[in-house]
Amino acid sequence: MKDVRPEQSSRTRGYGNMYTPSAGPMIIHLQRARGLAHRTVVLTQRQMHALRIGVLALLLILTLGAASWVYLATQASRVPFLTRRVTHLQHDVRRLDTLQLKLAELERRYNQVQRMLGVSHSGAVSTTRVPSDSTRRITAP
Repeated sequence: MKDVRPEQSSRTRGYGNMYTPSAGPMIIHLQRARGLAHRTVVLTQRQMHALRIGVLALLLILTLGAASWVYLATQASRVPFLTRRVTHLQHDVRRLDTLQLKLAELERRYNQVQRMLGVSHSGAVSTTRVPSDSTRRITAP
């Protein structure tokens, strides 16, 4: 016969450990601090298994909820920066449109002066195409 220690056999059966799945049903005894009223709740092995699964599912849901909240809070904190960046880029687009129009006007005048002086076009100045109103991107102020 094998020598089995009593403490080892009690561990394998789950005595004193409520987390052991094979320990059998669980009895919960509730007693009021004052008075004689009491209640006893017996949870079967199947109910304990369902309770464990429910608690694990709840913990998983709470963990995923916290992780998603952290992600969304991080994304929401970027909104003011991105709004300022969009405003800055819209300002740059307006400046570039204005500069492009001024450059086109100066090239037109330069070509007019060359024609008035009778100088042939030397190709030193390249003509840039100014986008028409229909192709230019319109930005909100």
